[in-house]
Amino acid sequence: IGFKNCYKGLLKLDVNKEKIKQDLYKNAAIITEGLQVVLKKHGIQNSYELVKEFSRNNKKITRENIVEFIVSLKIDISIKKELLLINQDNYIGNANKIKIY
Repeated sequence: IGFKNCYKGLLKLDVNKEKIKQDLYKNAAIITEGLQVVLKKHGIQNSYELVKEFSRNNKKITRENIVEFIVSLKIDISIKKELLLINQDNYIGNANKIKIY
């Protein structure tokens, strides 16, 4: 009975997509994993350490901070362009690999 009532209650919930989007854009740090993955993909040495140093030295990570970080990297321009394409709208990490049972 308790499970049925909980399930019925969950069906009544509405997702506030605009609020979720606002929260994502307030926290640009969520895409630092994506930056690291792209850097590793291209064989950039110490990619984890580069991103860690960047993300741990900023009180609040903004899109502007991320762009400055990418521009400052001594890497090929094509990799920088790929990094600049990563944002909160298109980076999902491993979400597509996670299975919910």
